[in-house]
Amino acid sequence: MVTHILPGGLRYLTRSQPPGEVHLVTIKNFSTPVSVRLRFTDVQVMAEGASAQFAITDKGEPLAALLLADLRSREPGALEGVTAADLVAVENTVGVDVGEGTTNFPCFSAGRFNAEASATLNSGYGTALVNAMERMSESDRTLAFSSRKQLADFLAHEPSPLQRGRWDRAQGYVTEESRYLVSDIVSSFTDVLAQAGATTEAVYVYGGGAGPIKELLHPALLAAAGDIPVLYLDSRYSRHLNREGLYLMASALQRAATKKSSPRKNDPVAA
Repeated sequence: MVTHILPGGLRYLTRSQPPGEVHLVTIKNFSTPVSVRLRFTDVQVMAEGASAQFAITDKGEPLAALLLADLRSREPGALEGVTAADLVAVENTVGVDVGEGTTNFPCFSAGRFNAEASATLNSGYGTALVNAMERMSESDRTLAFSSRKQLADFLAHEPSPLQRGRWDRAQGYVTEESRYLVSDIVSSFTDVLAQAGATTEAVYVYGGGAGPIKELLHPALLAAAGDIPVLYLDSRYSRHLNREGLYLMASALQRAATKKSSPRKNDPVAA
């Protein structure tokens, strides 16, 4: 199953190629590129961030219990009487999926994806990193990083005593840029909440960029959401929810297709 296609690839598959066309796909995640031949028999489109909601529901009460515990550690007495089972059963939600270059706000109403209320902000944690790097290159030549990933990795680890000064200065630049990002996220979130309506039961925050800005973003979202609970997913889950949700969707589609027709024989490239 292929559960992610880079921008442009999906349009290419759906608009330009007949069903069953064989494609040569090169994976460049490794030191040596790996090429495989794939035949796409069915292309399904899922809004960015929306698939994470499937994974949250699939993880069930254990994850819900952790989310409630985290919320109550910040707000003692919050959601009194609400159980993990109650949280799993909600059908009206707003997601805040903070990525590298975008932040997506997928909405579900009565258990169904609400495209009209959902939105995308063309900024993410990577945007804050890039802006911070630009400012550092102009103001502090000792803070040189070859990429935003190198900067993110540098800040993600406890510095040595010899790195502490540079770490503190770099963190200061990133924190300042993150404040601008959080302001933009909260502004878009407020608009999405207005579109979703008063039926919203819970807000979930996740994504690879959510962890580094949690101390800034979580209280800001709590203030904007009012009495709607804002559940911030731990980084152990947060980074992989979209992938896991896409896999769940692809698996369900495959099972449905298998029931309708048996797989073709002697076709080594069928997917």
